[in-house]
Amino acid sequence: PVIFGDAKSRDAERKRYMEELHAVIRDASAYYIKKRKPAVSAAEVEAFQLAILTTAAQESYWTHYRLFTDKKYKMMRGDVGHGHGLMQVDDRHHFPAISQGLGWNLLGHMAYAMDIYYAQWERAPAQSCVGSATNWEARIRSAWSAYNGGSGKICRWTNPKDTWARNDEGFYSHLKGQRWKPLAGNLAKVAAVNVPCL
Repeated sequence: PVIFGDAKSRDAERKRYMEELHAVIRDASAYYIKKRKPAVSAAEVEAFQLAILTTAAQESYWTHYRLFTDKKYKMMRGDVGHGHGLMQVDDRHHFPAISQGLGWNLLGHMAYAMDIYYAQWERAPAQSCVGSATNWEARIRSAWSAYNGGSGKICRWTNPKDTWARNDEGFYSHLKGQRWKPLAGNLAKVAAVNVPCL
């Protein structure tokens, strides 16, 4: 269900795939934060889900597996081949994880990427550019800036002169636009993949 088939009708396959992947990302991010913080508030779960949905949109336009017309399964690669999968985990900084298969395995990949993101999510409220644990938009943006640029870049999104400011602008555009919603269709769809089991 989470493999995009290139040989199928593009519009119908995009809708089917986006609906399936939305359910998996939604469930995986909720499951993850509830495991990390059993007393997490509903508002924080919702904000974290939005953060991970947006991160996947920014990093790979929600692409992980594809079945190409040559009948071979392939995985999303970006950043001149260094970024792996849905969340674009970079082998230059995370080589042991990639060599253990955490680029290829979708849910293992997501869990690993969410570990990186969550560490910054927890740091963000103490930063001057966030200032409050419930300043959700700033917290999402800060955690992503650090996810993308390293822990020292947690407030990078506030600096329009940073070398990588365009990355933060792109992320913010995904965050505000949430352009996946019309493509995903049924946002309450039950995931075909059993996220808690996997």
